[in-house]
Amino acid sequence: AWEAVGGYPEEYEYAEDTWFDLRLRRAGYRFRFVPEAVVRWRMQGGLRKVYRQLRAYAGGDALAGLAWAHYWKAPAGLALLAVLSLFWGLAWGVAVTAAVVFLYYLAKGIRVARATGRGLRALVLGMAVAATSDLGNLVGYARGLWARLGQRRARAALQSRG
Repeated sequence: AWEAVGGYPEEYEYAEDTWFDLRLRRAGYRFRFVPEAVVRWRMQGGLRKVYRQLRAYAGGDALAGLAWAHYWKAPAGLALLAVLSLFWGLAWGVAVTAAVVFLYYLAKGIRVARATGRGLRALVLGMAVAATSDLGNLVGYARGLWARLGQRRARAALQSRG
């Protein structure tokens, strides 16, 4: 199967595993869930490195043309802000949106604190990592979409020349 689809595409710096999976699926290979299989990947240490790691992954997904639901949280939040601001005015729209965003990350932090049993520190770190991850995903996906658009334009220009 590896040889039949050409292995991992080396032209991509990120999301090469996803491209490989897509090639397998297009070639007719079937996937099956194996509960005993274990896949691990390490999140980088430190918020700056987490941001860079997830920004790169999201950018790779966008270049690959993949649209995962979690990349749309931030645009959905901005849409909420716009709608609330139209109905209640900018000050109330910002306040309500900030409250919703805070509660969202608080819930994430509570989940981390419960899972680890480490209390307030885990709650705050969980909130910070979740917010950093979402920011990295948002920026990376936007950059990847922009690069993908540039690639399309370049291909169209080459085709029109002829």
